[in-house]
Amino acid sequence: MNIVDCTFKLVTAIFPDDAPNMLANVLTLKSALVNIIEPDFGLLDQLLNLEVVTCSDVADIGSERTVSQRNEAVLNFITSEDQCDKFVKTLQQTGQQHVVNFITQNGGENNSDSVEPIIIIIIIIIIITTTIFTVLSS
Repeated sequence: MNIVDCTFKLVTAIFPDDAPNMLANVLTLKSALVNIIEPDFGLLDQLLNLEVVTCSDVADIGSERTVSQRNEAVLNFITSEDQCDKFVKTLQQTGQQHVVNFITQNGGENNSDSVEPIIIIIIIIIIITTTIFTVLSS
């Protein structure tokens, strides 16, 4: 095992749930997202290309009367982390970074004050792991 693997295992053991759960954020924010996503200018085509939706799904979504209803229909297809990752990528590719920011920040609920202490702890873990690895390797 190398130092990178040791450090990764140590960090993930200490912070197992720190990675943002995009799917949970999308599901939590669904009622707000239906009002801010733009589904009609490339989003559906990109989701089709990435196999998140089928041609039949695109037709069904397109038949919804309002933008909010189309957005709700799109969001109903986002049921896995893989689909969610593709959805976020598609939002970025269609000029909807503001929606991506809204999702990644859990609607503005993330507290940026908590980031700095985590970074300090990770740096300390890397230093400790490096020291242990060096001692064990010699």
